[in-house]
Amino acid sequence: MNQDDKQPSRQEILIAAATLFSEQGYNGTSFAAVAKASNQSKALVQYHFASKENLWKSAVRHLWEQRNNALPHYLDEQVLAELDNEAQSQMIRQLCRGLIRFTADNPQWVKIMYLESSAPGPRLDWMVSEFIQQDFSSGIAMVELAQQRHLLPPADPMSVLYILGGTVIHYVNVAPITQRVMGFDPFSDAQIDQYVDNFIGILQRP
Repeated sequence: MNQDDKQPSRQEILIAAATLFSEQGYNGTSFAAVAKASNQSKALVQYHFASKENLWKSAVRHLWEQRNNALPHYLDEQVLAELDNEAQSQMIRQLCRGLIRFTADNPQWVKIMYLESSAPGPRLDWMVSEFIQQDFSSGIAMVELAQQRHLLPPADPMSVLYILGGTVIHYVNVAPITQRVMGFDPFSDAQIDQYVDNFIGILQRP
């Protein structure tokens, strides 16, 4: 197998593994299941990933990298510090829109967090150390900057971050219900914009 053949198959394995880990959990996912879901041989999965733990960590890392690439770079504190006034005024809306769109297309990253949080252990500790601690730190810095610009209320930044994150994720989680009850596509650009503008408007109300 040449080098050009290896990378596409590895990506297919990671995508399949992330889906299975998010739906069936760590214990319910096997090399054989990942191989079948990715249309690869079990031997190839084991060639790329020496253990199930290594496969799980690689799949989670892949999800976070995809998320970071899909979002405006407001989770980078250096980028935050360099934003001009107009960019600062739009950063919360753009980040919320991006999170809704990414989570709708890639629900695995939220599902894996929920699964690991329901039974805290070494995998959750690893996720916190590798990704979530930085997400919290960057999120709080973003909220504090927005508060300085009077774009968000002067409440505890951690509480405001929870409200923002919870509102975004809830919108995605209930989207199938919304579509059946209300008869419109919650993931159309117009509906996402309306939703984000409404809840940001509520937060910004005196």
